[in-house]
Amino acid sequence: MVYHKQEYLINRNNGLSRGRANKNTGIEKAHTFNIDKSFIKLILTAKALFPNLGDPKLNGLDWIYSIIGFTDTPLLDFNNFCLSNHLNCIFFSRYNIILFKKTKTGTIISHNNGSSQKFNNNIDSS
Repeated sequence: MVYHKQEYLINRNNGLSRGRANKNTGIEKAHTFNIDKSFIKLILTAKALFPNLGDPKLNGLDWIYSIIGFTDTPLLDFNNFCLSNHLNCIFFSRYNIILFKKTKTGTIISHNNGSSQKFNNNIDSS
């Protein structure tokens, strides 16, 4: 499904309307608005995580291309770029935690937003 969204977004970036960009992708026409809307939010997230990379005047795929260069699979390549920079994939993945935190032995990081403080395990090594 990511490849269909990627194909759709490349077509949109090339100036096609939602209807034409969606042709032969297998995505329902009703979902194209949500794809566009979520892609804008994801670009803003990516720009916040990499504030010193890319041309800040660019948006969408053009901003991604300014970082990774022109490629046929920009979303996949940018997700790989994120992984190589110790971040989870950003585009069209189910991420709950963006940053990989370095932990110390005996420390637990809660994934519950309501209790996100660090807890000490008090490991008894005797």
